[in-house]
Amino acid sequence: MKPLMLFMSFMLFISNAYAREDINSIELPSDLIYLSAGVCPSGSRLIDYDEASYQSIRKRISELTYRSLWGFFTVLDGRYESGNYGHILNKIGRRDSLSQLSQFCVETMKETPSNEGIRIFNARTVKDLLVGNDNKLCAIFAQEGVHSVVGGCIGNKESNVKYHESYEAFRTMLTTAYLSQRNVDIVLDPNQTHFNFTAPLFSTYTIKSIMAVSK
Repeated sequence: MKPLMLFMSFMLFISNAYAREDINSIELPSDLIYLSAGVCPSGSRLIDYDEASYQSIRKRISELTYRSLWGFFTVLDGRYESGNYGHILNKIGRRDSLSQLSQFCVETMKETPSNEGIRIFNARTVKDLLVGNDNKLCAIFAQEGVHSVVGGCIGNKESNVKYHESYEAFRTMLTTAYLSQRNVDIVLDPNQTHFNFTAPLFSTYTIKSIMAVSK
């Protein structure tokens, strides 16, 4: 019985110490991850346990903490224990995780030059809205009977989001569409990718235009 318990303990350690391979959310670009001594500043947000579990992100946070004298670091719903403590990522309660001082943050926008051109999505409803700390408003768009979901963001001039001159008009249209649940047609620009939503299963791009659909 004792060898079995030792084996189970070892397997539990391995599962915590190494990155998970069963993640389905969008993988964050590792170059956007950085370590903050306090709360993530404007233009970034705290990453969560699932996002930190990718191999590329685990490698990045290991590099960021390599020379740190502090051994414990925060993700939204977890804690990372650095080299001297075994490079272990544990999932814990948010209140407990946020008691740590140093946090892993991700920049919430990246320029992603694309040859695809614009992307058009017809007859979509706004399922949720998210106001960030980065002068942006982001929305989740879905279509009845269709599994594909996509995100779109707008921003004011300070946000550096494209088409910011239409921010007020876009904000009004998004809010109205969300409250009324009326369909909209949207055009997204894939040359700017956003990471405001935590561990999303969909990509999020800059909104170029919105048009209400008549019933």
